[in-house]
Amino acid sequence: MKESLVNRVRARAAYELLDLIERASLPLDRKHARRSLISHDVPRLRYRRGGKLSYGDWCWLIGILQAEMHRISEPGGAPFIVDVGCGTGIGAIAARSVIGDVGSYLGLDVRAEDVEFCIDHYPYPNMVFKELKQRNDMYRPDGEPLVPWPVGNSCADLVTAVSVWTHLSEADARFALAEAARVLRMGGRLLMTAFVKDESGERSGGSAAQSRYHATAPTRWNFDRPLGGGWYTTDWADPPEAAIAISHKSLENALSSCGLELERTVPGTWSETPGLFFQDLLVAKRL
Repeated sequence: MKESLVNRVRARAAYELLDLIERASLPLDRKHARRSLISHDVPRLRYRRGGKLSYGDWCWLIGILQAEMHRISEPGGAPFIVDVGCGTGIGAIAARSVIGDVGSYLGLDVRAEDVEFCIDHYPYPNMVFKELKQRNDMYRPDGEPLVPWPVGNSCADLVTAVSVWTHLSEADARFALAEAARVLRMGGRLLMTAFVKDESGERSGGSAAQSRYHATAPTRWNFDRPLGGGWYTTDWADPPEAAIAISHKSLENALSSCGLELERTVPGTWSETPGLFFQDLLVAKRL
């Protein structure tokens, strides 16, 4: 117990030291960003969330999201993007070059402090951030159940969600998919990341001690605890919403039940498969 406490204190001290170093070094780095200004909006270490703490990880994922947003958006349009689980702004930064001066962006999150941070950190006239008072055992255990999104019907061109369905129970996941379908116009897209499990066992984290693609043990991502209905968690997740996977069949069924069709899947490296990102990247179309 004492050793564990000492390790936590050391880790916290290292974190605070790195944050202090970043305060001095990031402005110098940004002076050399000549081909893209997206990195200028990446927040300091203490405001980066969701297992993506590295400045490099943020820039990498922002670039992936930005490329996918441009790929599925109509050129020359004025898209309305709804970013669910916006956190402290990865999707917001990626969306800036997509919405331009004529489109609009709405970021939603269950964490009030993250919404407040975004309001202060991204003061752009066509970007709005709102708190979603939805219960989530991982991020807001005192919230309300199944809260509708503050968005009208059939008005969004794109719904984005980075590592949201990785923290949703089956009931919450199905509700969120139905909300995405409700707010999307016909032909609009849902761009999301998730852990999509192959129930044959082929797409598990694996048994290797060290991953070829990421800095955590592959065995950490073996989703072996069934929660029912094709939803799974890991042996270490407490609560289960700390890490959720969905079987491919269950995900397709959940999508189709609310008028969404899976259009594109890029496997994630979590399962020791070559991919663009750690989690699986999915695009679904509103029919």
